[in-house]
Amino acid sequence: MRRLIAGLICTSVLGIVIILFTSLDSSVLSNEKHPSVNAEEKKLPSIVDKEIIHNTSTVDTQLETTPSHDTIVELTTQFMNLIVQDLYEDYQVVHYDSKDELLEEFEKIASKEVAKPFVDFYFKEKNGNLYIVPTETPAWFVKDKDYDMKQIEDGQVKINQFNESEFFGDYTIELTFTYTNKGWKITNITYPN
Repeated sequence: MRRLIAGLICTSVLGIVIILFTSLDSSVLSNEKHPSVNAEEKKLPSIVDKEIIHNTSTVDTQLETTPSHDTIVELTTQFMNLIVQDLYEDYQVVHYDSKDELLEEFEKIASKEVAKPFVDFYFKEKNGNLYIVPTETPAWFVKDKDYDMKQIEDGQVKINQFNESEFFGDYTIELTFTYTNKGWKITNITYPN
């Protein structure tokens, strides 16, 4: 009888622990994915709670001081997609006819100063058409890997990410994101040691 009661108590305690664990909010569980990003996000609710009562436009400004992980992934993915173009068999770019046209598209997500060296390196114009130079893509941001985010000033952050690849070996990519009147843009890309 005592064994039966002890077994029921253990089963009940285990059941309660499982229920509590499975009912945790997914945002609590996801804090481990990008600890440096989430540490900053944890500070926002107290700012938002205080400001929401007084002025909602201030809340909007506070939330724009750092890009979300989704925004970073979206911009870096769009940037790489513009480098890796749809091509005809002869490496002619399908959707753009000139470097200037392609730069205009890049300027939706990045500054011209950032995009131009990539366009000049990876593309060439010939007979009124745009061609990609067949080569490897650049060492790039990996969306599923951790990174550090440092706020440089309001509306400007620097992302540092260490990566390893068979082709490039170990590398660090540093991206600066700046908030403009058209949203977040990539405004600097470097590869420090």
